[in-house]
Amino acid sequence: MTCGGIMLNRFVMTIQTLALPTLPFDQFLSYAPSWEEVAAFLAVVAYGVLLYSFTYRYTTIFPQEKELGV
Repeated sequence: MTCGGIMLNRFVMTIQTLALPTLPFDQFLSYAPSWEEVAAFLAVVAYGVLLYSFTYRYTTIFPQEKELGV
């Protein structure tokens, strides 16, 4: 939940900086994530993929699978 909140916070900040300025004296801002933010996001995704793959491999959803010789 913490990592999800951090990613949502970064996403909201990205969307806000991509908005066009509405007042004549506002500057146009842009945002690009740093490599640390990209690495943290990819680490969370990789953890999810690993968790899913280990769950698929080591838990039996259908107990009859062993009888079928799969």
